[in-house]
Amino acid sequence: MAEKKMLSNEQIDAVKELVSIGAGNAATALSQMLSRRIDIRVPVANLCEVSDFSEIFGSPETLVAATYMRLLNDVTGAIMLTFEKQTALDMADLLMGNQKGKTKNLNDMATSALKEAGTILSGAYLGAISEILGIKILISAPSIAIDMAGSISDAVLSEVCEDCDQALVITTEFFISDEKIRSYFFFIPSQDSLAKMMANLKLG
Repeated sequence: MAEKKMLSNEQIDAVKELVSIGAGNAATALSQMLSRRIDIRVPVANLCEVSDFSEIFGSPETLVAATYMRLLNDVTGAIMLTFEKQTALDMADLLMGNQKGKTKNLNDMATSALKEAGTILSGAYLGAISEILGIKILISAPSIAIDMAGSISDAVLSEVCEDCDQALVITTEFFISDEKIRSYFFFIPSQDSLAKMMANLKLG
């Protein structure tokens, strides 16, 4: 098994700045989707072990909706946009133009809306990273999982990123009128891809 390489503080700071720009792009994309003004709180970015995914939500039993895609081309791994289940219901109402509280369960229409949003937001996010690093990142068709955080960690992450040890977790709060939507972006590059990103940042 290859030895895991830990990031230095300088590398972590550089990657955090990179993903903060990506989060701003995602807010712009969400504003265009909803045709509404979106304010964004400065995102909080932290590096965590993939195995600690469920701790982000406080408990492995927390119900979570996650839209996830494989990363392809110059960077491999996965990107995942997650919401706690009630937030996902609220987000679905916003996306479908419903009154808050109308969506009671994540049916086919709701999950389709969340998958579309996940694709657009993740694409905007990765677009910033691609441009700054001068690399090409493509994403696969989206999949969605609705389950306990611990189950998603065990099943989804093992499926899409076998060679991924660390995830950059970006907690972002979008403010839409009087609505607050908290999302969690998980940017999960493979070890080789992370090294390539650091090299392009001149921090390899």
